[in-house]
Amino acid sequence: MPDINDPHEKPEEEQLGYDPILKRSIVIRKVPLSISSDPEARARYVKAITASVRLKHPNLRTIYDCAQNDEDLHLILESVPMTILDALSHGHDLRALIAGLVSGLDYAHQHGVIHQSLAPRYIRVTEGGVVKIWGFGVGLLEAQHTQISWADEYHYMSPEQTRGAPVDRRTDIFSLGVLLYLLLAGRLPFPGKSLPTLADQVLRLEPEPLDDEADSRLVKAVHRCLAKDPADRFQSLRDFRHAL
Repeated sequence: MPDINDPHEKPEEEQLGYDPILKRSIVIRKVPLSISSDPEARARYVKAITASVRLKHPNLRTIYDCAQNDEDLHLILESVPMTILDALSHGHDLRALIAGLVSGLDYAHQHGVIHQSLAPRYIRVTEGGVVKIWGFGVGLLEAQHTQISWADEYHYMSPEQTRGAPVDRRTDIFSLGVLLYLLLAGRLPFPGKSLPTLADQVLRLEPEPLDDEADSRLVKAVHRCLAKDPADRFQSLRDFRHAL
């Protein structure tokens, strides 16, 4: 299994807490001040979170509340200990992790919600190996308004996002391909060290072929996810699952 360090984990963003009434562990996440103090960014953030709250699925991380005052925003989230990269390094089965990831993301797509920033930091995993996705619609907003490294989000951007073109569920399918390439190879398909270089790679570079000895169907599916033209990708995650 590839040795993958997780550069996306930002533990300072979240604090563990406990709800004594409901008797459950929670995570309290303070939304960056640069977002909560900007009326337009704040409204976009709350709108995205509100859309996520309506989604109920075993593979989506529960958002219990969005607490607001004049200055601050805090999210009250389900406590989920690991990122998907942590889970893989702890020996969780790759196929099972992929199945959970695809199931949760497909459910969101069926309800008209696109993630737009499917980086590892938004894919958590329980001790029992259950994938929990969150961050629909907020990842790139945070990257644009905070000091989060651009690499945390932009390595997972699709060609259409790089061009500023409209997005749809096939955008998430491209990002899924980037993530699965990382999980399989231990490296990113587009390793640019600067934003202009990365954007050029996403638009023009064909990633190095993955070793298909272990799972040729999965490898073929990952490369199809990474097609530059959305029309050449899987058109839905159900199509992706059928290919496996």
